[in-house]
Amino acid sequence: MVGRGKMDLDDRPVHPPRPPMPAPLDDMSLGDLEDYIHTLEAEIARTRAHIATRSGQRTAAERLFRAASP
Repeated sequence: MVGRGKMDLDDRPVHPPRPPMPAPLDDMSLGDLEDYIHTLEAEIARTRAHIATRSGQRTAAERLFRAASP
């Protein structure tokens, strides 16, 4: 039985969700474009940090399982 709010492994999406469509640049002022760039750069930095965290977790798990094997 799956608890409320928990996802059964078979319920996971096959593919990760797609990122939102890019904003229409023609309608933006120069200031808006600069703000948009800063927002995108912040999201890229957040994503890279998440990748680094996952990479570290994977490395730790690999070490754990390597140490446990005969």
